[in-house]
Amino acid sequence: MGVLNKCYLRFEKAFWPGDVDWLEHVPGTGPAWTQWVSLVRAAGLPVLLGFNAAQQGRDLEALGDTAIVASAMQSLRTIFGTQIPGPLDYQITRWGSDPFALGAYSFNALGAKPAMRDDLAAPLGARVFFAGEATMRHDFSSAHGALLSGRRAAAQLLQLRSR
Repeated sequence: MGVLNKCYLRFEKAFWPGDVDWLEHVPGTGPAWTQWVSLVRAAGLPVLLGFNAAQQGRDLEALGDTAIVASAMQSLRTIFGTQIPGPLDYQITRWGSDPFALGAYSFNALGAKPAMRDDLAAPLGARVFFAGEATMRHDFSSAHGALLSGRRAAAQLLQLRSR
């Protein structure tokens, strides 16, 4: 499983360009908040969504919410200046620590074969069906893979019921 943790920061109003959806920043040192998504155009909300993946994402999971928000704000203040306001609210994911997920998305590890995903998708008899992006040979690591796998499992169930 791969880790892609998110930190949503809601502000009173947007201080970043309203016509920009993706913000990219490559820091010289410090926190690796390199990608930000603005939800202004998509949702009409003054929210920035920051991403941290791989080891940086795992390392952040050990920090408290206050430290994570401070780290994110340090990055934003590097980009937009020290006078930007603090957030009104936040939401943080910790996918690697979630005992039911243990990660954010599946990936093909070294030595993995496409048939392994088919094995994950195989029903147990006529009672238990599996869905989720990890069960998809072509659309893994994606929300649409999760959706398509759910449709596949539903179709398998309906096919058995129609017999």
